[in-house]
Amino acid sequence: MAVPDGEDKEALAVLERLAAAIARADVPSVLAEFWDSEQVVMLGSEKGEEAYGTRQLEELWTGVLSRGQAYRWLWREPAVVVRESLAWIASDAVVRVTGGSGEREVQYRATLVLIREQERWVIAQYHGSEPAAAW
Repeated sequence: MAVPDGEDKEALAVLERLAAAIARADVPSVLAEFWDSEQVVMLGSEKGEEAYGTRQLEELWTGVLSRGQAYRWLWREPAVVVRESLAWIASDAVVRVTGGSGEREVQYRATLVLIREQERWVIAQYHGSEPAAAW
């Protein structure tokens, strides 16, 4: 994998800021990493984790982060492509989930489309999934 340059590093920093905000269960900071637009889209890994627009996105993250569990994303070698004001990221991850039943690790993957707005990268589309066993 190529060593990220300046633009790549700025885009990849979104993953780390998002993961840190989720780990703190800080809904406003999570939302700050997303595009403030009715066109923003998030498709999470669980049934019902769909958000179209900022209101639904806030409802989704408020619900997820109020479950009484803590989530820690550990991204593994994310791939990034930056072209002018667009960036695409794809990454595998391990999510450490801590809650009433202890701690478990979940295999995870995500793809994101970022746009450059007001000199910073924000998530316009997010799709997360948990890899399924082979059919």
